[in-house]
Amino acid sequence: MPSPDEHRGEDIGDDQDRLDAERMLSGKELGALAQRMIDTPDPVEKLKIREVLREVDGNKGRASEVLQISYKNLLMKLKEHAIE
Repeated sequence: MPSPDEHRGEDIGDDQDRLDAERMLSGKELGALAQRMIDTPDPVEKLKIREVLREVDGNKGRASEVLQISYKNLLMKLKEHAIE
């Protein structure tokens, strides 16, 4: 008589593995999802940058120091978030 963990000689875990595999994204789908995440600006980051710029009276050099990022990186983020 088969044990409760067996189903006619097959391990029940095999069925779950098959279902998990069917639900997985293909490489192409996963790449597209990752790209959308990269392309979507982070609203929290935008708020933090604006808050720091206010605190330092718009001094971008000082803002980059407070945010602990390079000045060049700050300029890229300003452009990305359309912050003047």
